[in-house]
Amino acid sequence: MTRALSRFVVPAVIAGSLITAAPALAHHGGGGPQGPPGAGRAQSVVPSRIASRVQRAEKALSRAQERIDDGDSAKAVAQLTAVRRALASASKSALKHVKAGDTAGPASVATVLATEHDVVTGAADSFDGQDGDVVTALAATLKQSLDARDEAVAAIAAIGVSDQAEYGDVLDQASSQLADELDGIAEALGDDTLTDAAKSALTDAKTQVAATKKDVEARIAVIGQSSSSADDGGDGPGDGPGPGWFDGP
Repeated sequence: MTRALSRFVVPAVIAGSLITAAPALAHHGGGGPQGPPGAGRAQSVVPSRIASRVQRAEKALSRAQERIDDGDSAKAVAQLTAVRRALASASKSALKHVKAGDTAGPASVATVLATEHDVVTGAADSFDGQDGDVVTALAATLKQSLDARDEAVAAIAAIGVSDQAEYGDVLDQASSQLADELDGIAEALGDDTLTDAAKSALTDAKTQVAATKKDVEARIAVIGQSSSSADDGGDGPGDGPGPGWFDGP
C-alpha cells in the first residue's frame, strides 16, 4: 500500500480484520470452524469491547488525517487524543486475554496490532509539512502505539512456549507490519519536509521498530524450534517399547 493511499482506507481495513483475523489463527489448535470446541483453538470472534475500541481508534485516525490536510490543527490534535484513548483501552483489554490464557487472546491481539500498525504508518505519513502542536500530538500517538505493541510482544513472550504457538500467525503478521513500517519511516525521513521534532520522533521510532522486529523474529524462531521438538518427540504410550506399551496377556 502506498503512503498516499494509506490514510483513506484504514476504516475499511479494520472492518475486514475484525472478521478475518481470528479464523486465520485457528489452524494452530486443529479442527476447522465447524469442529468441536477445544482448548487449543483460537476464538473466531474478537470481543466486542476490543472491536468497538479499535473501530473508534481507526475512525479518529482518519478524521485526524483529514483535519491535518485541511490545516485545522486544533481539531487534528483533538482527534489524535481520541486515537490514543481508544487504542489504550483496546490494548489493555487484549493484554488481559493474553495473560489469562483464554481463547480470545490471539484474535484480540491480532486485531489490536493491526490497528497499531495503521496508527504508526498514518502518523509517520502525517508529519510532512507540520509543526507545533500537530507534531507533538503525532509524536505522542506514534510513541504510544509502538510502546503498546512492545507490551503485547512481551506479554506473549511471558506465557509458556506451548501456549505461544497459538500466537505464531500473530507474530508472523507483526513481522511483516514492522518491515513495512521501517520502509515507510525511512521514506518519510528521506523525502518529507520535517521539523527537528518530527525528525527526532521518526528517528526514535525507526530504532524502536527495528528492535521490536528483532524481538518478534526471535520469538518466532523459539516457537518454531518448540514445534519441531514436539513433532520429533519420543514414543508415547502405546506407540512401542516404553512406558504404556504392553505386549502379551
